[in-house]
Amino acid sequence: MTTSSLSRDFRKINIEQYEEDFYEDEIVDNGARGPDMNQVQSFISAGKPQDALKVALQNAPTCVNNPQTKKTAAEIVVRALTSHKNSQIQPSVDSLTPDELDILMKYIYKAFSLNQDSNTCASLLQWHDKVHTKAGSGAIVRVLADRERL
Repeated sequence: MTTSSLSRDFRKINIEQYEEDFYEDEIVDNGARGPDMNQVQSFISAGKPQDALKVALQNAPTCVNNPQTKKTAAEIVVRALTSHKNSQIQPSVDSLTPDELDILMKYIYKAFSLNQDSNTCASLLQWHDKVHTKAGSGAIVRVLADRERL
């Protein structure tokens, strides 16, 4: 005996019962309060923009609820990014781990939302291109899909 393809028995399943398994309502604070501005500035002043970027990417405030903390952290990272010359961008990107590349991509998108001047946006586009080339499209997807925002 054949069954009808128009059967609607599958619609009797309550899919909302499974929703709690996929989402956690509470975001756990990991203690990250953002990068240390003094340390980043000291590396920039010493002519070590690659080290400044590494330090700036530490302690990303992804789980902090204070938007001012996130904005300040993004501004520190932008300062580290714009301290690079064009020839220094690729070596800095090559020195980053995959996790640091994902965090950097988050900061790049956050910086785009801060309404920077045209020179900063041009620099961010160069960084975006280099990070995308190194990390692939997966970095962009992970930034857009991640619930922990900057």
